Amino acid sequence: MPPNMKPLILFGQDEAIFSQYSLNSFQWIGPKGDRALLPKTTGSGIMVSAFQSREFGFGLNIEEEDCSPFVRYFEFGANNDGYWNYSHMVIQFEDCVDCLQYMYPNFDYCFFFDHSSGHSKKRTDGLDASNMRKGFGGKQGTMYPTMIPKKEGYLGPYYDENVRQMIIIGQKQSMVFPKEGIEYGPWWMNEIEKRKRRRDRKVHDETIERIKTKQELLSELLASHGNILQSNDPSKWTLTDLQKVCKKTKPPINLTHTQTKVSKGWQGKPKGLLQVLWERGFIDSSKLSEYKLHAFDVDKKIIPKYSLLSLMSSCTDFKEEVSQLEHIANKLGVTVLTTTKFHAEIAGEGIEYAWGSATNNDTMEDPSDLSANKDSEVTYIKIEQLAKDFRHHRSTLDFDHAYRLRWKMSVVYDIRKIMREFVRLRPCIPSR
Repeated sequence: MPPNMKPLILFGQDEAIFSQYSLNSFQWIGPKGDRALLPKTTGSGIMVSAFQSREFGFGLNIEEEDCSPFVRYFEFGANNDGYWNYSHMVIQFEDCVDCLQYMYPNFDYCFFFDHSSGHSKKRTDGLDASNMRKGFGGKQGTMYPTMIPKKEGYLGPYYDENVRQMIIIGQKQSMVFPKEGIEYGPWWMNEIEKRKRRRDRKVHDETIERIKTKQELLSELLASHGNILQSNDPSKWTLTDLQKVCKKTKPPINLTHTQTKVSKGWQGKPKGLLQVLWERGFIDSSKLSEYKLHAFDVDKKIIPKYSLLSLMSSCTDFKEEVSQLEHIANKLGVTVLTTTKFHAEIAGEGIEYAWGSATNNDTMEDPSDLSANKDSEVTYIKIEQLAKDFRHHRSTLDFDHAYRLRWKMSVVYDIRKIMREFVRLRPCIPSR
């Protein structure tokens, strides 16, 4: 092994749900037509989030701890532990990394996750073109400053290093207008417009009417008709429910609020697509009216050079932006990769096969004995039996090698069938 490099251990992560009554849709019928009564629902359930590796198998046993972070049990439901989300998964991931780096510091680690909405969650301040609007301010995210290391992939054909407001190669581009000065305001405004629109200002001769929020209606209802809230639970009411109650009160509570219109300024606000792309040299100032979020031709096809979202998404720093999970992994000193979509056979170091085995073992052989699986401890025990099962990695490796050789899946299945038959008949083959 080259110097300054450590051996690499791969881990796969996935979640699965095990229900209290994991029964088939068919059942045996006795000679007299008698049959077991099957429940109509799947009953209570347990969600399991686990990590698996070739070296340690399913999970990782830690003798000093009562519960290993590599296998987490979660009794989901509104009346139980709630529902599994991104925060639960990240906490488990961080706990696993901490354990590995303490117990086995002489190894590097790589974690495989599947394509789920939680695993691919964007950073709150990450570079995301879909989280930007055409102009400044408004409901768009505040993104971190990004480095412009070179022209290729970052700057457009209209870039001119002599223009003062355009970005300089080797420096960071801020995604927010500065809070002081007017020289770096929106490029399409002249000096007078920049001064006039740099701060938020009220337009006294114009008013707007907006619908009151749920919290505002609750506060007014509590102040004027508190007895209504004493006999009901307002936390379960929707905005529509509150509006109906407010209409029936005497006097009725006004559902809207009239306020003075505010003209938003640009200082300290997110720049927006038009400003960011112009600073990078992607905007032809003589054709400003041609640029749209999505520009289409007469055949309803996207025109890339006039579509602001397409131009922004094509920049290298936006294309290479990592997810929140990958960002956390980089801080922890490990690697996170996302497995290929629609290919469970190579996902998670064989963890999908482990779920299949656990589900098969968890299904009762005798459907009439429904009490056998009522206690959730049964599911815990049968899942823990997978901890010493290393068979599933071989299947994942076979498919992985086959895809690298560009074999079809049917060929892989045929070869595996032949190999299993050979292993079965091997003791019967006479030796020479």
